[in-house]
Amino acid sequence: EERLLAIDPPTGRTTSLLVERDPAWLNLALRVPRWRDDGSGFLWITERRGAPQLELHDRGGRLVRALNDPSLGLRELVHVDEGRRIAWVLAGAHATERRLVRLSLDANGSKPRAMTQEPEYDSAVFPEEGNDLYVLGIHTLAGARRQEVWKTDGERQGLLRAVAEEPERLPEVELTRLGSSPGIDVALIRPHDFDARRRYPVIDHVYAGPLSQTVLSDRRQYLLDQWIADHGYVVLCIDGRGTPGRGRSWERAIRGDLATAALDDHVAALRALAKKYRELDLARVGVFGWSFGGYFSLMALMRHSEIYGAAVAGGPVVDWRDYDTHYTERYLGLPQKQAAAYDKSSVLTYAAKLARPLLIVHGTADDNVYLVHSLKLCEALNRAGKDYEFLPLVNQTHMVADPLATVRLYARLVEHFDRALKARR
Repeated sequence: EERLLAIDPPTGRTTSLLVERDPAWLNLALRVPRWRDDGSGFLWITERRGAPQLELHDRGGRLVRALNDPSLGLRELVHVDEGRRIAWVLAGAHATERRLVRLSLDANGSKPRAMTQEPEYDSAVFPEEGNDLYVLGIHTLAGARRQEVWKTDGERQGLLRAVAEEPERLPEVELTRLGSSPGIDVALIRPHDFDARRRYPVIDHVYAGPLSQTVLSDRRQYLLDQWIADHGYVVLCIDGRGTPGRGRSWERAIRGDLATAALDDHVAALRALAKKYRELDLARVGVFGWSFGGYFSLMALMRHSEIYGAAVAGGPVVDWRDYDTHYTERYLGLPQKQAAAYDKSSVLTYAAKLARPLLIVHGTADDNVYLVHSLKLCEALNRAGKDYEFLPLVNQTHMVADPLATVRLYARLVEHFDRALKARR
């Protein structure tokens, strides 16, 4: 439950303006409540109709109107222009896409208007003061990545020159959706020298957790996947249940169990993809990811060894009792009351089932997922008599920033999969 309260400063008395409730959890939206400049009301984001909507409320909290239909695919409120009576949001009806959209604050205003039309995944920055200009970050499936300056009336003013090094070749990416209502989104990255007559080992590059997607209409986000694919693999990214952008029910399917729904969706997706694309060899499937993706990789290897033949788990959460309570308790509840949910979602519960090659990687200075997670896993695997490899990254935090350490890490990853999967041909 979430309550928005108005406080009377002289007396300290509070008045409830609105209440949000959800039997699973409530997502906390950025930049709301956003009060109107004249104090007449505020903007609010709700999921009570099944998907995010931007609402206008009066100063007493009563709903005036919703500014968008749930089908818009609202992701975030970016800016409010009171003079033009416009709310700028990021939204995309398809989960893989996100565009800058203008919404009218008026009851009889214009329909929502997207500022771009290509398959893309965009961002936007508005100035803290003034409403005449904004910077639009464009990331397209065709491969464009640029920062453009626009007037709010829709006129492009210029381009901010990028100084980043350009890749020699862009990734070979195909996006597809399996099934419907709403279906599972997948990105396939094939080698640059792909041979349709061959069958390739498969790498499932995964995150699979809340608040993040891996299948986006941004070609350049797959540069690492392409580098791995060019070593003789087809790399897959799969967004199953629990990931955002698909509505309330899809995202909240993981309540009380952080792994099972996502595991089921990845296994189903792999089997469906193998029927659609003959080059995918399901007898040789590896999985890797970092953070929640590392957690998923461990669970996949231990619970679905009939599909996954090897894993690399980077910075993995192992026991959710040892992770950030603000994050964890919205999904699993309180550990004192929902012990069974924590046990079911813990890698330690399944450690004795390890039967495939595993490489665990962890930064010794990780300040997000503490090193104790991987140390607990090593202890459990030792006691179960299981073989594994452990690569500590000395003085590295949760995100490995050292260039040489990064190069060595991914070279080790490819070597691990080469030994475990290619030898099984």
